[in-house]
Amino acid sequence: MRRSAHPRVLRAPALTTRSYAHLPRIPTIAALQSCQPSLLRHHGRQLHLSASAPRFAPAPQPGLSEVDTAAYHDRPLQTPTAPLLSPAAANPPATTRPPPLELPTRKPDTSTFSHLLATAKAYVAFYKTGLKNIYTNTRLLWAIKPGRRPHSSTIPPVLALTRAHLLLQTRWRHDARRVPLFALMLLICGEFTPFVVLAVPRIAPLTCRIPAQVDRIRKDAEARRHRSAEAFRGRADLDPSKEIPYNLVVGHLARSLGVVSSLWDRIGWVPGSIAGRNSARRLRFLAIDDSLLAQAGGVPALESEEVTLACVDRGIDTLGRKDGELRDVLARWMVLTDANALGPEESTRRMAVLLMQREQDWPEHWPEDGAGERPRL
Repeated sequence: MRRSAHPRVLRAPALTTRSYAHLPRIPTIAALQSCQPSLLRHHGRQLHLSASAPRFAPAPQPGLSEVDTAAYHDRPLQTPTAPLLSPAAANPPATTRPPPLELPTRKPDTSTFSHLLATAKAYVAFYKTGLKNIYTNTRLLWAIKPGRRPHSSTIPPVLALTRAHLLLQTRWRHDARRVPLFALMLLICGEFTPFVVLAVPRIAPLTCRIPAQVDRIRKDAEARRHRSAEAFRGRADLDPSKEIPYNLVVGHLARSLGVVSSLWDRIGWVPGSIAGRNSARRLRFLAIDDSLLAQAGGVPALESEEVTLACVDRGIDTLGRKDGELRDVLARWMVLTDANALGPEESTRRMAVLLMQREQDWPEHWPEDGAGERPRL
């Protein structure tokens, strides 16, 4: 495998069955608490503990992730010594998020029918605005396409190679895939669309998700993540002398990141090839996201809504937590997984470690030497 000429160009390992020998060696939880770097090393089809120093071998590269990140791969991951605070570079346009939903307040002299009709009109206006935002995002991406100039004075300056552009591209692709089916559903159901999307919340584009729908998606994701963590820790503590299976590790990572369908939970397992590939793809994306956010000024440059969305992307619980608390957690994540300072392979390995731990068990710093022992998860 030919490696990049630049030592800091982002390249993430692939967590697939075929490249299982290159699975990131993950420090144990007990080792982190005692500042001893025990590592999980591949042996056969399972992982076992090893106290040897890590060696970062080149790994086969997976296919393109959810977005075309080639331009970001070719860019060195190197943060300036004094990054400028740039909210424009850190935050994607507001059109990538749902517009405000303004529901009418019922007055004492308003009839039930009139109130319901006004509420239905408010929802229809909300969905129309959400679809218009997708069209606006399409124009923005077309305007900043390499070799093209903005066609209108309303188009902002070129945002290429910034976090704002990366997330604009990612969210637009997510929404564009859902527009045909959602538009058909809106045409058929009309004012009853809010009831339908609550039954299948993920069918709607991001810009057309009502607050109740967003809360349900996040509540389901957090509940699923907690169930996976309990099962993972219970299996690991069942017999500490046994090795941790590969499918168990990547299955928990995939559920924590929300990159595999919940339908697999009904079956009771996730194929290791699917979980590993999707987890590696998401970790690679998060490493790019962290790097670009650091170059834009870090967490202080983010808007409140983007702080919440960044935590959701990283498998961090957000329900019932205030903005200041989420900023602190996100800042800790970025310090512990700094791709600019650590390199992409080590950064993604440490992301996997954090996702395998409780948030309160995150280390203050990473161990550098010493021997480790079996973790207590």
